[in-house]
Amino acid sequence: MLKYICKRILLILPTLFAVVIIVFSIMSIIPGNPGRMELGLTATQEEVDMFNKQFGLNRPFFVRMYDYVTGIITRFDFGISYRGREPVMQAIIHKLPVTLTVAVFSVAGALLLAKGKAGRRRLLDEASFSELWISAWKCRCRR
Repeated sequence: MLKYICKRILLILPTLFAVVIIVFSIMSIIPGNPGRMELGLTATQEEVDMFNKQFGLNRPFFVRMYDYVTGIITRFDFGISYRGREPVMQAIIHKLPVTLTVAVFSVAGALLLAKGKAGRRRLLDEASFSELWISAWKCRCRR
């Protein structure tokens, strides 16, 4: 079992690497200038150029991708957010409690629904037609 778990954990690494490459590529391919989009249409070209230089968007695609991937691997650094002007990891940590709360309640709700569905299926498999009719009639009369 330990061997299986280790194998699955090691398979996460190439998957995450592929996701990072794909998302980075898509973000670079989409039309538009991030500096222009962030600063707005009223910003001067000098301000947009300064924004692009500050975030390294004026460098070639493969250089930016290499720096991004090596930053993640060596320093666990996901860069700086365009919007918040803060480190992305800091933004993730700030929003993590709410995300975990939603995840826990989602899993709990899914388990409750699954248990209820399994219980109904078991009742239908084991009960005769008359038992189902009587239990349905009892529920109707209680209201």
